[in-house]
Amino acid sequence: MPKSTDIFLVEEKGRCCYRWPLREDNRGYLKTLPAHIRLEYKLSGEKLNLVFAHGSTSSIDEYILIDTDADYVLEMLKEADADLLFVVHFHKPYHRIWKPHIESSNM
Repeated sequence: MPKSTDIFLVEEKGRCCYRWPLREDNRGYLKTLPAHIRLEYKLSGEKLNLVFAHGSTSSIDEYILIDTDADYVLEMLKEADADLLFVVHFHKPYHRIWKPHIESSNM
């Protein structure tokens, strides 16, 4: 019988990840937290919308990894009206930068 302190290695969506069992009081506390946090930041008069989420903007359990499809992540940014998106579920730091597509014009 597993103890409440046992850590489990499980496969989720084709990837291995760890599961930490939580006590009920901890689960209750986590349920009181917001699904995501939105901050508006002004830099040199320009507004930036920052969105912080555990998994993704739509699910606390979703993994957004460095190889997650760019179109999917960009759609998340658009739906959340975010200039910067911070997700932490995977516990592995990385960053991705997309520059806006600029069409060239013949002048």
